[in-house]
Amino acid sequence: MDEMHISLFSNEIYLSSYFIILVLQLFCAGINGIIIIMFWKLPALRKNKNLHLVFYLSASDFLAAVFEIPYIIYMILEWNNYQLDFDPIVILISSTPLPLQRKVSAIITIGIAVSRNLAIFFPAKFRKLEQSYYSEITLVIGIAFGVFDVVLMFVSSPITRIPNCGTSGCFVGKQFRSYWGTSNMILGFIVVILSISIFFKIKSVGKETSVIHAPLKHCSKFQQANRTTTGILISSLFFLTIPSLCVGILESMGYSIFRLVGPFYSASLMLSGISNGVIFIGCNGDARRMISRVLIFHLLSPPTLIHLLLMSASPSFQCEVCKKFTTLFNYGVPSCNACKMFFRRAIESTNFPQECQNGGNCSRCRYCRYQRCITVGMNWIAPSQRTIQLPNILQNLQALDSHRENVFLTRTAIDDLHLDEYILSDSINYIQTPPDFRPGFYDWALLNQTTSIEYMKKFELVQQLSREELKVFIKNTYMSHVMFCNALRSYSNRQEAAVYPGGVDVFPEEIKQVFQHRPVVLNKVRCSLIARLVELRITKEEFLLLSAIIICDPVSIHYSEATRQLISNHQNVFSSALLEYCQIKYQRHGPTRFINLLSLCHIINKTFFDFGHIIISFSCVQPNPQIKRVFIDLFNYVMN
Repeated sequence: MDEMHISLFSNEIYLSSYFIILVLQLFCAGINGIIIIMFWKLPALRKNKNLHLVFYLSASDFLAAVFEIPYIIYMILEWNNYQLDFDPIVILISSTPLPLQRKVSAIITIGIAVSRNLAIFFPAKFRKLEQSYYSEITLVIGIAFGVFDVVLMFVSSPITRIPNCGTSGCFVGKQFRSYWGTSNMILGFIVVILSISIFFKIKSVGKETSVIHAPLKHCSKFQQANRTTTGILISSLFFLTIPSLCVGILESMGYSIFRLVGPFYSASLMLSGISNGVIFIGCNGDARRMISRVLIFHLLSPPTLIHLLLMSASPSFQCEVCKKFTTLFNYGVPSCNACKMFFRRAIESTNFPQECQNGGNCSRCRYCRYQRCITVGMNWIAPSQRTIQLPNILQNLQALDSHRENVFLTRTAIDDLHLDEYILSDSINYIQTPPDFRPGFYDWALLNQTTSIEYMKKFELVQQLSREELKVFIKNTYMSHVMFCNALRSYSNRQEAAVYPGGVDVFPEEIKQVFQHRPVVLNKVRCSLIARLVELRITKEEFLLLSAIIICDPVSIHYSEATRQLISNHQNVFSSALLEYCQIKYQRHGPTRFINLLSLCHIINKTFFDFGHIIISFSCVQPNPQIKRVFIDLFNYVMN
C-alpha cells in the first residue's frame, strides 16, 4: 500500500481540502491572535500564572497557522488536475511547522491535564508548585520533542518525488511515519487517561459544591478553571488524540493514512487551535468583558457611549463633529480640540450667524458646523456651573435612592394591582411594617418592584412623557434596576449571593422546587452580578450614576423621535457625570474605570436574560400560578 502511487482522493478533492485548510489557518491565526492581544492588554490575564500554559498553547497555534500557510499555498499553486508532482524539498521544509506544533500541542495539553489533576487530587502540592516555572518547563519540553521530530523527519526521509501524493506525509520515510504515529498515539493515551480522571472528579466535586451559599470567589475560580481545562481537553480529544490513535494503529498495521486520506493532520491541528481559542474566550471572564466593551453598544445605543467603549480597544476614536481621529472627550461627546474651541466660541459669541450662508445645504459654514455640534449632543456648561453640576446630580440621585431604600426596608405594600396600575397611579399605598412581621419572598419582591417604579417616576424627564410612553419607559429597565439594587445591597452587606433582608432568597419556593436538581441555573442570577461588583469595588456614587444611565435607555420602537432624543440627552448627562466622577477620583485611570463600569450593563442584561429563561421554564411547569397580579404581569412581560 505504501508504494502505490494512487490516492483515494481525486485531485479536485485535494484542491478543495487545501482551500478549506487555508481558511481554517486564517481563522486559527485570527482567534489566537485575539487571545495574544488580550494577554497583552489585560494585566489580570498576564498575572494569572495558571493561564500561562493556555497562552503558550494559543501562541503556538497562532505561529503554526501563520508559518504553515506557505505549505498550503505552494500545494494550491502547484496543483494539477491530471497529476500531482510536488518538489519533496519544498514540501518537507514548508511543512516543518506541522510535526513541530503537533508535539508542542500534545505536550502542553498533557501539562494542562497534569496541572488540573494536581489541583483536584493534590491541592496542597499544587499550591506549592511554581506555575511560571512549570509552564516554561512544559513549553521547553514540547519544543524539544518537536525539534527532535523535525530533525528525525529530515534525516530519515528520502528526497524523492512521489507522483499523485497530495500531502507531506507521503514524502517522509516509512520509519518516521511509524515512529510519529506511535509516539503521538502514546501521548494521546496519556491525555485520555488524565482527562477521564479529571472528568470524573469534576462531576463528583460539582455535586458536592452545588449548594447556594458556597464561597463565591473560590467556587467561581474553581468552576472557571475546570470549564476551560475540560473544554481544551475535549477539543484535544476530538481533533488531536483520536486522529493520533487512528494514525498509530493504522501505521502499525502497515497502512499509510496520509496516502489514503490526505492532509487531514493540518486540518485537525487548525480545528483544535480554533476550538481552543473559542473555549478560552468563552470560559474566561476577563476575556469576555474585554469583548463586551465593544459589544455593549447593543445595550446602550447613544453615540457617546459607543465611541467611549471603542476607545478601550484603540487609543483614538472619531470626533463626532468633523470625523477626524481624536483622543479627547469634550462637552459630553468624543470631539477634537478644534471642534471644542469652535463650540465654546459659538456659545460665547454675541454676533454668531443665525442661518446658513448657502441656503441650508452646506457643510462648511459656521452655522451648519454649530448645528452639527448640537445634533451630536454637545452640551455647554458655563464655567461657573461646572464645579457644582456633578455634586448636584449626585445629591439629587442620593436623595431619591435613600427614600427608595428607606421605604423598602420599613414599609409593606398593601395593594394588589396590575403593573400598569402601579406605573400610572399617583401614589402607592404602604403601611409601616409591624415589628413582629417577617416578610417573605413575595412581600420583598413586591416592595422591590414598587419602590423602583416610584424611583424612576421621580426622574425629571418623566413629566414630559405621555401615559403610554411612561409605561414603556418603566417596563424597559425597571427590572434591571431592581436586580442592580439587590446586588448592591447584598454586596454592601458582604454577602456573596443576592438575598433579601433577613436572608430571604430572591427566588420563591415554587421556582426552587422546579430547579432543585439544577441549582447552578439559579446561582447564576444570584451571584454573577455581585461577583463583578466585588471585583470592581463599586462605590455608591458610581452605582447611582450607572443606575441612571441604565434607566435612561432610549431604545424602543414605541418612543417618538422627540421622546427618544429627550431620554438620550438625559442619558448623556449622566454618562458625562460618571466620566467626570471617574476622572476626578481615578485621575489618569478614569477612562479605564469608566469603561469597566459600563461593562456592568452587559452583566445586568445577561442576568435579566438568565432570569427570563427561568421564568419561561417555570411557566411551562406551572402555567397558572396563584400569585399577585403584578407578578403575573411581570411573567407575561418577560415571556413576550
